[in-house]
Amino acid sequence: METRATPHRFFSGLIFLASFVAALAVSAWIIAYSYHLNFAVFFYDGLLALLALLWILKLRFPKNIPIQNAANTFILAVVALPLMDAAYRWNLERTRQQARLRPIREKIYSFETAKADPVQFKFWWDRFVREWVRLSRKITVPDPENKLPFRLKPGSSGSFFDSQI
Repeated sequence: METRATPHRFFSGLIFLASFVAALAVSAWIIAYSYHLNFAVFFYDGLLALLALLWILKLRFPKNIPIQNAANTFILAVVALPLMDAAYRWNLERTRQQARLRPIREKIYSFETAKADPVQFKFWWDRFVREWVRLSRKITVPDPENKLPFRLKPGSSGSFFDSQI
C-alpha cells in the first residue's frame, strides 16, 4: 500500500524546516558576532547550540546518507574548534611566560635585525607591546570626536623601557 503525504504531514515538515533554518541562522549569528567581539562564553554557547541542531538533524533524517555525512562533518568541526582554540591559548600563554622569564640579549628593533633569531624578536615584541599598553594608559585619552583611536593627554608623562616620555 502506498503512503500518501497528507497536508498535515507536509506542513509539519515545512514548519520543521523553517524553524530549523531560523535556529541555524541564529546560532551562526551568535557564533560570528561573539567571535568578532571576542566573547568566549557566547561563542561556546553558540557552538553548543549548533551541536544540538546538528544532532537533531541526524535524528530527524536517520536514513539519508548525505545529510548524515554533512552533519557528522560539521559535528567534528564544532568539537575540534574548541580543542584547537584551547591548544592555541595554552601555547600562547606558555610563550608569554617564557617571554617574561627570558631576558633580552640585545635590543632588537626590527625583524630584519632579528632574522638570525626570530624567537628572540617575538619575545622582544611581546615585551614592547606590554610596555606600550602600560605607557598608553598614562599618556593617552579616548578621542572625544571618535576620529582617532586616542589622543595624547596634555601634560602627561611616563616611561617607555628606560626612556622618560
